[in-house]
Formats: sequence, structure tokens, C-alpha cells
Amino acid sequence: MPKHHLLVATTLVASSALLADSATLTILSATYPAPGCSAPVVFRQAPARSLDQSYWADVAVSITNDGHVLIQSGPSLSRNVPATDWSGDYVSNAFDAIQHSIFTPAICSGQPTQVSAIVRFGSEVDPGKSSTPIIVLHKEQPDYSNEAARANFRGTIRTSITVNARGNLDSITVLDSPRFGLETEIIRALTRWRFKPATRDGQPVSATEIVTTTFDRR
Repeated sequence: MPKHHLLVATTLVASSALLADSATLTILSATYPAPGCSAPVVFRQAPARSLDQSYWADVAVSITNDGHVLIQSGPSLSRNVPATDWSGDYVSNAFDAIQHSIFTPAICSGQPTQVSAIVRFGSEVDPGKSSTPIIVLHKEQPDYSNEAARANFRGTIRTSITVNARGNLDSITVLDSPRFGLETEIIRALTRWRFKPATRDGQPVSATEIVTTTFDRR
């Protein structure tokens, strides 16, 4: 693929953000269009980061008839989250975990049906455990796609990665909308990264972090 004169900055958002000691996703309630509908259920829960304390967030969503989630409003957070952080990491962490999880949809009159629901994301952290984040040992920058070059795209794309206790990349999830094939270039580059795993109480553990890639064509 042709390379264009480009400034690319790919950064692991390093913090103490390990996989939560216990991360849960629960459907608290749902509104159905008719009696007799079967409830939606969590089919596959997306990986979640833990922050510096335990918390929960209740979010109003629509669960579509193909099992995906549309955020409607929220969240309402537990009281131990400072009010100044309600629009920060706590909220984005809950939104990312909910939006990238897959649900079995509600069934009404024998058909998958979109319903409104309240979903609770909970993250439990043991404050007595010391931890270290993922460390990047080797990284490569993504190429600039031909589609992005034609559109003269500039911007930032966020990606969630999970690195297991052996330091191998377990999963990559693009958190932002696909843009000009750049998500393919980012994933290709990330598969060539090498990592030292995060630790909890001195032991290697699986962890999830956010990677930001900023493209600025020159």
C-alpha cells in the first residue's frame, strides 16, 4: 500500500486499568410492546477496564432486534463516583462495555423485537491489590489508507485491546465508527505489537486498555 507523508501517533492510554476483579452486566428492566414477550439476555459481555474504585452505572438503552445496543440516556452512577467524573472515564468505560456487548433480543409474538431497557454495568476492584499496567515493548504505526488520502482525513480513532497473562494480544475492538479503511490498518499494525502483561499482586494477568491513533496528513 502506498505510503503518504503522514504524522501518525499511536498511544496506549497507560493507567492502572486492568480487567476488573469482577465486571458484570445486568438488565434491570425492559419495556415491551405487548404482554407475553420473553426478556432479552446478555449473550456476550465485552471486556471492561477497572478504574481506581468499584462503581456501577445504570444506562437507558434500546436493545435492537439483532441484539445490539443503542445508548438512549444516562448514566446514573453509584454515589462513590465523584460528580466531576460523571462525564469522564467512569461514563466512557460503562458505555464502551455496554455498547460492545451482544444481547439475545426480546421475543414478542415469535419475532425478535427491539425494546427499551435499563442496563447496569458494575465494576468491582479490590483496593488492597497492587497492580501495574500493560507495557508496550515494540510498536508499529499503521499505514494511511488510499481512501483516507482521497478524503484528506485527519482525526483520532480509539481501539480497545486485551492482552492476556502471557503478553499475547487476545482481542482488538475498534471503538469508533469505521473511517476510510483506517480501522483495518490499525488492526494490522496492532497485531505486530509486543507487550509485557499487566500484573496484579506481582502475577501476570489479562488486562484491557485503550489505544488512540491520531492521523494528521501533511
